[in-house]
Amino acid sequence: MKVCRHATNGVNRIVIALCDKDKAKSDLQKNEIYKLNNSFPDDSDLKNSLLEVNLYKQRNNLAKLALVVLEENRTRETINFDNAQVEHIMPQRLNNDWRLEVKNADKINDQLGGTIGNLTLTMYNQEMSNKIFSDKKEYYSKSNVSLTREIPKLSNSLCK
Repeated sequence: MKVCRHATNGVNRIVIALCDKDKAKSDLQKNEIYKLNNSFPDDSDLKNSLLEVNLYKQRNNLAKLALVVLEENRTRETINFDNAQVEHIMPQRLNNDWRLEVKNADKINDQLGGTIGNLTLTMYNQEMSNKIFSDKKEYYSKSNVSLTREIPKLSNSLCK
C-alpha cells in the first residue's frame, strides 16, 4: 500500500471545493454541501473515536491505511507497505501468558483490541503471533517502521 503525499493535496482541494456553498448550483447540491459541512467530526470527536472504534474490523484495510498515513507523515518518506501487516500488540486471541501478564486482559482486549492504540505495522506478524509483550518488544525495537520502533520506548516510559 503506497500513499502518495502529492495525491492527497489534490484530494484536499477537491473536498474543499465540494464543500463550497457558494458554488452550489441547485438545491440538491446545497443540501449535500450542508450535510457534508455538518457531518465532519471536531477534534474531540475524532480523538474519542480513535480510542473507541475497532478500526481493525472496518472494511477496506482502514487500519492499515491509517497506520501507513501516520507513518508517512511522521517520517516524510515514501515507503512500500504492500507486504506489511497490521500487528495487534495485544493479540486478538489471548493465551494464558497474556492473562497472567496483564490484569483484566480479556476485558481490555475486548474493549481496546482493535483500536489504533493496539495496532502497528510489521513484516513479522507470523513470527510474533501471540508472544507476550516483553518478547515482542525486541521485534518492535528493530523495526524499520518508526511507529513500531517507538512502542518499547513508550511502554518503558508508561511503566515507570
